Amino acid sequence: MISLLDDHQQIFLAGATGDNSNDAQISSQSAQWYGCDQVSHHGGLCERTITINHQPGTPALYEVLDMAETERTQNLPFVCGTIAEFRHYVGMPITSPDGLNIGTVFAMSEAPATHGINRTQLEFFYSTTRHVMRQLVQAVQALDGRRAERYNEALSALLNGRAHKHLQRHGTHLPTYEEPTQVENVYRASGELLYDCLDLSGLVFQTMSLTSQHSRNPSDERQDTIITSKLGPGVPNVVPLNARAVHKLLEAFPRGGVLHVDDVGERRIFAGASSQDATVLDAATNASLNRSFAGARQIIFTPLWDAVHNRNTALCVGWVLDDERVFQPETDLNAMSSFCMATISLVLRIESQMMEQVKSDFLGSISHETRSPLHNVLGNLELALETDCSPQLREMITTARYVG
Repeated sequence: MISLLDDHQQIFLAGATGDNSNDAQISSQSAQWYGCDQVSHHGGLCERTITINHQPGTPALYEVLDMAETERTQNLPFVCGTIAEFRHYVGMPITSPDGLNIGTVFAMSEAPATHGINRTQLEFFYSTTRHVMRQLVQAVQALDGRRAERYNEALSALLNGRAHKHLQRHGTHLPTYEEPTQVENVYRASGELLYDCLDLSGLVFQTMSLTSQHSRNPSDERQDTIITSKLGPGVPNVVPLNARAVHKLLEAFPRGGVLHVDDVGERRIFAGASSQDATVLDAATNASLNRSFAGARQIIFTPLWDAVHNRNTALCVGWVLDDERVFQPETDLNAMSSFCMATISLVLRIESQMMEQVKSDFLGSISHETRSPLHNVLGNLELALETDCSPQLREMITTARYVG
C-alpha cells in the first residue's frame, strides 16, 4: 500500500491485494481494507517507518517479522483479528527531493516471516518508492503549471483592464458598487483576480497607516480600514488586523510571508513557513490573526510598497480554511507579491492622473478668477485716458494699460 503522512493523519492513496503478482487487484477501494481512507498514525508502524532515513548504498527499511509475537504490535486491530490477522510487515519511506520522508510504501502478509526480505525485494521496494515520488512531483508540477497559467492570464487582465471579461470567462462576476472611485475599482478587480487564481477561501486588502508600521505598543488595538474583500462560501466576515499585529508581522516578514497553523491543545499557533526554522508568532499576534481570520489554516500576506511616498500603503492577506491548498513561499508568495506590485503601480498611476487633473482644474479656476478683474482694470484705464489728466499721469496710465 501507498500512504502519505502529515502531523496527525495517515492518508492511503492506493493499494493492491493478491496471492501473487498475476492475481493482484488494484482499485480505489483497496485503501479501505479496514474501513477508512485515513487514520491517526500516532504510534503506528508507518510512523516508525518514516523516522528512518536512507543512507548511501543502504535504503531505509522497517520490518517486523511476526507482529503477533511482538509486544508493541500484537494488540493492533489488523493483527489481533479485530479487522485482519496480518503477521509480517515491511515498509520503506517515500522521500521527497528535499530529503524529507513524507509517506510510506508498505506490504503486509498473513504469514509470519522467518527472515528479512532479500536484496532483490529490497531494491524493488526502493525502486517503487522513487517511482511514487516522481509521480507525486509530476502531479505537483502539473498543478503549479495550471496555476501559473491562470496567474499570467489574471495579471494580463488586470494590466489591460479586462478583469471583468476574465472573471466572467471563469464564471465569476465583479459586484456592482455605488459610485466607486477608479482606485477602488483597481483594488476590487485585483482582489477578485487573486482570489480566483490562487484558489483562496478569502482575500482582503486593508489600508496601512504610519501607526500600523511603527506601533510597538502591546495594547495598541487601533485598526486600519478594509479597502475591499472577497470571501468564499461559508467564510466568516473579517475585521482588519490591529496596528500592533501588522507591525509584528512586517517586522518578522518585511516582504510578506506564509503562515501555517498548528493546533497545540486548544490553541491555534501560526508559524512562518520557510526552508529555515519556522518563526513562531507571539501570543498577541496569534490572537489578532485568529480574530481577524477565523478558522484559517494557512495565511499568505504581502505589503504593497508605495515608491512615491516611500512607505507601505496597504496590506494584502489571503487565507484558506483547509489543508488541501498548501502555499509555497517560493511560488505563491512571489506570485502574490508581483501581482500586488502591479496593483499599486496602477493605483499610483491613477492617483497621479487625478492629481494632474486637480492641478489643471485649479489653474483653470485661478485663470478665470483673475481674468475678470483684470478686464475691469483695463476698461477703467481706457476711461481714465479720456479724462483731463496731467501728462505724467497719462504716461503712467498708458504704461499700465499696455502692460496689462
